[in-house]
Amino acid sequence: MKIDVFDTHVMLANGQCMHFDILLPAGSPRDLANRYALKWLGSIAIEPEAVSQQQCHYCHSEGATPEQQRSIHTQGYAVIQMEGCPAPV
Repeated sequence: MKIDVFDTHVMLANGQCMHFDILLPAGSPRDLANRYALKWLGSIAIEPEAVSQQQCHYCHSEGATPEQQRSIHTQGYAVIQMEGCPAPV
């Protein structure tokens, strides 16, 4: 499965910065990546009103790992957590 990687940076209202990638099926629009970024933040108890700035940019396409494929098939997206994120969920 080919996926698109959207490099996502979020500035929270408390000044904390978070960096993570949203992974979607190839050809997905950026607005879908933005929606899934907010959905994922909600799943880790960060409400949209806590987000003061969000940037979600297409980065590149690549092949998905089996774990990423499972996540995309079950919830529509996968996440790679990087800087400022809580312990991987």
